[in-house]
Amino acid sequence: MVEPFSLDVWGDVRWYPGTCDCVKRQEEETISRQQEQERLSFLQKLKDRSGMSQKLLGSTFETWELQPGTEIALEKTNQIAEKFKAGELNNIPGLLLFGIQGNGKTHLAAATANQVLAAGHSVAFQNVPDLLGKIKDTYSDPEKQDTENRIINRLISADLLILDDLGAEKWTEWVEATIYQVIDRRYRTLKPIFITTNCKPEDLPGKIGARAYDRLLEMCILVHNKGDSYRRIIAQRRIKQIKEGELFERK
Repeated sequence: MVEPFSLDVWGDVRWYPGTCDCVKRQEEETISRQQEQERLSFLQKLKDRSGMSQKLLGSTFETWELQPGTEIALEKTNQIAEKFKAGELNNIPGLLLFGIQGNGKTHLAAATANQVLAAGHSVAFQNVPDLLGKIKDTYSDPEKQDTENRIINRLISADLLILDDLGAEKWTEWVEATIYQVIDRRYRTLKPIFITTNCKPEDLPGKIGARAYDRLLEMCILVHNKGDSYRRIIAQRRIKQIKEGELFERK
């Protein structure tokens, strides 16, 4: 509590009543609420700008269903998230996560992204075929607010770039040049990149070009997600449930 005090201003004595502890606590609580609102608003803006769908924003490590062959993939993706949480932004390796389709690579990438966003860092999450489609759209409509440079600059400026489903696009010289530009600029700015792909590493040069692939080899740890397809597992469970239901009904 600040005790009452007086000030003599050129012969004019003025009394000040002071401030009680309760008023001080109220002021501190108000400031704390404002800071929390600003923090939540900032995190929401990061999410809005990440390019992630509502489904991806709901993917977490807690909702990951561990199965044989996915242990290393889970460990390495979690390590990236932990480094961002610790603020070790200059010591984060890239990751190239490959495996058969449907075995959870995108889920792990999204879980990593959500941890990074929660720590207050920016993420650009892009499905590669969709990204290339967005860039092509800018050519046909010069009045579009987005341009190729703006799209690519957002990918380069993000603290973490995630390119999902690399290699799913049909190869053309333009595709190779565009992907190389993105990877090369991340390479030169020493910023981490997280790749998911259904392709085997030895098949990627034919999909994205040797130059881009060479940079990924230098930037990224290669991890084979050996898990089975979750879609296949879920389908098998449903079939089993249906059969068990039919058997139950017959009895």
